[in-house]
Amino acid sequence: MKESTTSSNALTFRTSVPLQWQALKELDVDAGLETWQTKNLKTISSMMLLEHPVREPLEDNSETSTHLLRLDMKINLVLDLLKQLMQSQQALPESLPIEMSADGITWAGKVFPEKGQLVLLDIYLCELYPLPLSLPAELRQSSDSACHADFISLGEVLSDRLEQLIFLYHRRQIAESRKS
Repeated sequence: MKESTTSSNALTFRTSVPLQWQALKELDVDAGLETWQTKNLKTISSMMLLEHPVREPLEDNSETSTHLLRLDMKINLVLDLLKQLMQSQQALPESLPIEMSADGITWAGKVFPEKGQLVLLDIYLCELYPLPLSLPAELRQSSDSACHADFISLGEVLSDRLEQLIFLYHRRQIAESRKS
């Protein structure tokens, strides 16, 4: 990917992750959009927990309460991972180079949707949490080797959490580039 097609003001990060898409005829708002958004919020929260430990202590601000909070969150995460693992024993899709912001994603590949096509993108951002973010998007630009899609119908809460996750990955990418 030679040029960035994301918004110039948006934080982005670049990586290669398993990604797959499926074309949508329309975005069916009535068919469980709230459930889908809740699932994505849970996925982002789990990713952030694994990628960046929680530092919020309980009301008494003691060291013990902080450790208990982290332990509780991790136990809940492990239980969720076990449940999901048992439900789906599927292979991950092919890893593709991406550039992602909270507004959209550019990915390289061989086959792309048509311009204007609505798609559901399954993006596996966290190696430690093998479940995807499933984000609806509309294809905006395409070339022979890459395309860009804007995320749609995320809702304010999911948009905010996605922005926080992107910030985390962006910050980590900058820190790693400074080490090199």
